[in-house]
Amino acid sequence: MLRRLTLSVLSMCLAVSTGTLGQQRGSLAGRYSMVTLSADTLRSPDGGAVNHVTYAQNFLTDDPNNPFNNTSARCAGTLIMSEEDTPIAGGGGCYATDMDGDGYWFWWYLEEAGTQNCPTMCGAWGSYNGHGKFEGVSSNGTFTVVASFLDGSMIGTSEGTYEIK
Repeated sequence: MLRRLTLSVLSMCLAVSTGTLGQQRGSLAGRYSMVTLSADTLRSPDGGAVNHVTYAQNFLTDDPNNPFNNTSARCAGTLIMSEEDTPIAGGGGCYATDMDGDGYWFWWYLEEAGTQNCPTMCGAWGSYNGHGKFEGVSSNGTFTVVASFLDGSMIGTSEGTYEIK
């Protein structure tokens, strides 16, 4: 009886351990680049504008062993612009893959732009869902555009955390 109980407890501990081993958590700090694929602008009567953009984004993490390192995304987003062409609101979504074809989806939204704290654009992001090594992913963080080019391309930094269950 004691032997059976010991084996049962040992089996349960192993089952819990293997379930826990499948979880992964970490930092998502790194740099990204965005290249505009297409852009449509609608001007409003008050001089503002709505910019709808599709773009490619590449992400390099500070840690080369991070599962999100060397991912590439296809994205669509919309920015609402003031009369002075400063973004005042915006958001979008992306589908990202790694070199093995494993992928996940993420969203972003603009929090601040054209201010002393954020001269370009700053905001929040998060990921959800996924397949392959990204199955069960959830993450969130912030981004800052550090360089914005005349062709609409951008370079930025990102910080956050992730969990893959």
